[in-house]
Amino acid sequence: MFTPSELSFFDEKFLNKFSACAKFKISMESLLNGWQNVISEVEKGYSLGINDYTNDLTLRDLIEEVLRGCPEDLKEKISLFIKRWDEKFDHLTQKAKRPLLKIDKEFWWWGRIPLNLKDPLKSDLQRNGLI
Repeated sequence: MFTPSELSFFDEKFLNKFSACAKFKISMESLLNGWQNVISEVEKGYSLGINDYTNDLTLRDLIEEVLRGCPEDLKEKISLFIKRWDEKFDHLTQKAKRPLLKIDKEFWWWGRIPLNLKDPLKSDLQRNGLI
C-alpha cells in the first residue's frame, strides 16, 4: 500500500513518537488494520468495557493525527482506505447522549456508540449517562 519512502516518512514524523508513548512498535499497517478490527468488533457486538472501547477509539485519533500532518498525496492515499471504514463505523453506531471524551468535534467517532451493545460496555455506558 505504501512505498518504503512513505513508510519512512510515517516513522520519522509520527510513528516513532506513537511507539515511544505506547512502549511497543506502531506501524501504519497496524493503525489501519487496528481500526478495521475495531469496526469488526463493533459489528459483531462489542464485548469489552468502556475503557477498552475508548482505548480502541484512540486508534482513529492516531490516524487523524497522521492525516493532518501528511502531504496531500499521502493524505489522499490514507483517506481512500479509511473513508470506507469510517462510513461502516458510522453505520454500525449511534450518537451517544454526549461524547465519551471532551474532544474536538472533528473527532466525531468519540460521539458514537455501537448499535449492537453488549455488556460490559452497555452497563458502563448506562452508568456514565451515555445512553
